[in-house]
Amino acid sequence: MTAEEQQCSCGCEHEHHHEHHHEECGGCSGCGHHHDQPVSQTLSTSVGGGVLLMRATAHEGAIVVSCTLELEDSAVTPSCLARALQGVAFDVEQAGGIVGHIKCAAVSEKGSARISVTAANIEPTVQAEGLEALNEEADITIAVIVYAVEPPVLLEMLVTRLERVL
Repeated sequence: MTAEEQQCSCGCEHEHHHEHHHEECGGCSGCGHHHDQPVSQTLSTSVGGGVLLMRATAHEGAIVVSCTLELEDSAVTPSCLARALQGVAFDVEQAGGIVGHIKCAAVSEKGSARISVTAANIEPTVQAEGLEALNEEADITIAVIVYAVEPPVLLEMLVTRLERVL
């Protein structure tokens, strides 16, 4: 029998696929080897004067969170947002995780800002061009890549740190 993609019946609520030879292991339920199961979680929550839309997925052993931050009744400076994201890096490291990268991009008619955080003990890079404060006019996206932190924990860290500055 050739290798074929099987829909696993592990009982979890998400879809995942794997490939292997049934002659080698006696079928899906009896193989005993590890099958990577994608993690996917979507959350929309209020943070300060805005709404944070987040999606967490697993990729190559990392947890990747992509976010859109919609400010409604709030404004924040790029440097203040950078400190909040550096706080997320601190929280990840305190929880025994590893920060791959945290990036943020904000764009409005007045200008743009880019923020990059690589570790809690390294000063974030902030490049702001014509944008003194981020408000409801700005399109803000955040990407967080970390290792060894569960998605719900990472999402809580992100919400907690953003609530402090918004």
